[in-house]
Amino acid sequence: METEQLLRNQIEAIVKLTDEEFNFVLRYFETKTYRKNQYVVQAGAVDPLDHFVAKGIIGKAVGNQMNMGTTLAVFASICKEKNQPFTWLGSKAQWEGITDMTDANVLAKHLIWASTTEDAKNEAFNITNGDIFRWKWMWKQIADYFELEIVGYTGEIQPLEKQMEHDEEVWRAIVSKYNLKESNLSRLALPWHTDLDLSRPVEIMTDMSKSRKLGFKIYKPTIDSFIELFDELRTEKLIS
Repeated sequence: METEQLLRNQIEAIVKLTDEEFNFVLRYFETKTYRKNQYVVQAGAVDPLDHFVAKGIIGKAVGNQMNMGTTLAVFASICKEKNQPFTWLGSKAQWEGITDMTDANVLAKHLIWASTTEDAKNEAFNITNGDIFRWKWMWKQIADYFELEIVGYTGEIQPLEKQMEHDEEVWRAIVSKYNLKESNLSRLALPWHTDLDLSRPVEIMTDMSKSRKLGFKIYKPTIDSFIELFDELRTEKLIS
């Protein structure tokens, strides 16, 4: 029962379920106990599981160590407080190239779909929002939300980790000024991970054809994912 509740808590951090819905999903999970250093999957063994490849997940998750959406929101809040532009941090390829991302709610719905669709059993799937964009467009949309000017790609990478390396005191001042809930900057922003995502030397697009052919039709514009996240973070008093 404790394991089942833990699973439900993890799912409901993204999407709420009725008891009936959770019990339906639970039928597709099996609890296993592993010893320390035991292999989960041995080479050559049949792996009767679904596997999912998500990219750049966007969603509210305080304390999550791979949360680009919240990291960018915090960075933008700091830029506004310091009266400085929203400076692009990554590579030329990411600034000019095509990319995509995954909304946490879209991911949750895809997991439920795959666990309840017979033809999706024991398969591997890509999962993204379904749209594509260029960061040189998206960066301006995010800046507009926070009422900031932008500096785009200037010929070299401007790592976010370096841009934010002395911002702990600034963040504490913002928290005090706007009565925010989280004063620990590292629980909201992880610059080095966002640097990894946005400094890739190639553009990356994800093929959703396999899911589409099997009936998964959910789509979401990534700009909506960002704006909804920013609105939620403000409502929850996590950003200014």
